[in-house]
Amino acid sequence: MECSRCGASGDGRFCTECGATLGTRSSDSADAAQRNDASHAPSDRGEVDETLLAARRAGWRLELPDGTRIPLASGITLVGRKPVVQQGRLGARLIRLPDATRSASKTHAALTVDPAGETLTVADLGSTNGTLLSNPAAEPVELVANQTAHVESGAVLMLGDLPVTAHRAT
Repeated sequence: MECSRCGASGDGRFCTECGATLGTRSSDSADAAQRNDASHAPSDRGEVDETLLAARRAGWRLELPDGTRIPLASGITLVGRKPVVQQGRLGARLIRLPDATRSASKTHAALTVDPAGETLTVADLGSTNGTLLSNPAAEPVELVANQTAHVESGAVLMLGDLPVTAHRAT
């Protein structure tokens, strides 16, 4: 599939070059723009009107088993099969992870990037199958629910049976 923003090709959900969501054609965007007049703002129709983070601005990114790369913005991101915002985490970004085995919980873990984009932490949110953190050159650690742990670049997070790799953007 070709990215409508930068033209790169890919087969995941997000463009590996610029971080844009794949699956929309330029003509779809043009058609949508023609339908969008002042009396029908996107939020009035229930559409998502979210600015995507430019990949060059992301301090961290997640890499899924299929190679899809997802940039992480500063702040809290909730990940899982079908994550929902939880009390005390209002404004969190939600990332739905494809998990055919259904071993990841709906809202499995919270990832937090500091405002400068320098550090990443993870907290298991009391998931059924737990979260295993494997930082490079360290023994894997099973996370205790709701306690945060520091994530190093190249670390693998096992969300149930789903491996997700965290990378510091360069």
